[in-house]
Amino acid sequence: MKVGLALGSGGAKGLAHIGVLKVLEEFGIKPNFISGTSIGAIIGGLYAYGLSIKEIEKIALEIDKKKQKDVLSLKPSLSGLISQEKIFEFYYSIFGKTKIEEIKTKFLCVATDIQTGDEIIMNKGELTKAVVSSASIPIIFPPVKYKNRYLVDGGLVNPIPIKPLLHSGVDFTIAVDVTKPLKKRIPEKKSQKQRDENFLSKITNLFSSMYDKNFNDTPNLLNIFLNSIDIMEEQIVRKTLSLYPPDILITPDIKNFNTFDFYKAKEIISKGEEITRTVADFIKYKLTH
Repeated sequence: MKVGLALGSGGAKGLAHIGVLKVLEEFGIKPNFISGTSIGAIIGGLYAYGLSIKEIEKIALEIDKKKQKDVLSLKPSLSGLISQEKIFEFYYSIFGKTKIEEIKTKFLCVATDIQTGDEIIMNKGELTKAVVSSASIPIIFPPVKYKNRYLVDGGLVNPIPIKPLLHSGVDFTIAVDVTKPLKKRIPEKKSQKQRDENFLSKITNLFSSMYDKNFNDTPNLLNIFLNSIDIMEEQIVRKTLSLYPPDILITPDIKNFNTFDFYKAKEIISKGEEITRTVADFIKYKLTH
């Protein structure tokens, strides 16, 4: 039986995918096909390439606030706020020039053509460019030029890529949804010092002079933008799940985490493990009966 695993978008919340993969592997469940969008493309790409789940977890756990700020340093341009130079360097150091069609596990990477709005499903071509383009949040990061197209985050068109798996002929689909249920959000009050240390507020300060003195008392520019994407993705996910229901849907409890909480990897990974342990025996049973 061919097993397909769809790993969805969600920024740092998608580090829960690592916990999901850890438990699936522990139970002897190995996907034949992996489709990924955004952070799902990154985790899925690393796994499909052949890195062990321990190696992937180690990479995630090494991200602290200092390293995150270093990699995601502000370098505004006409195309985006943050340069992807260090991000490309990192993935090239792992993948080199490896092409998607050369890796062992079948991998489908979803991105969006920012000029046409087309969903681009990459199953060939350079793996590094594919995963970086799939995770390029518009405005935050510049689009990635890939085969004469300018690509951005795949979550704009397909935040939970189940359909590409079905078109690949899989027999059993497992989908992981790490989109954030906005209606359940509880605003967290932070001290001024905490706000100053917050990565998003540092970006926001770039624009604060355009607004009044109460700018930080209301949703800031970046929060508004990222929440807009969350709202859009949540609606697309609902439609996707109604049209292409997976055999198993895994939904880690990531409501208390945000897009750039990469330095909270340990807690987020554990959320993926917790929920997957509740369904792993059932998945194994379904695959063997």
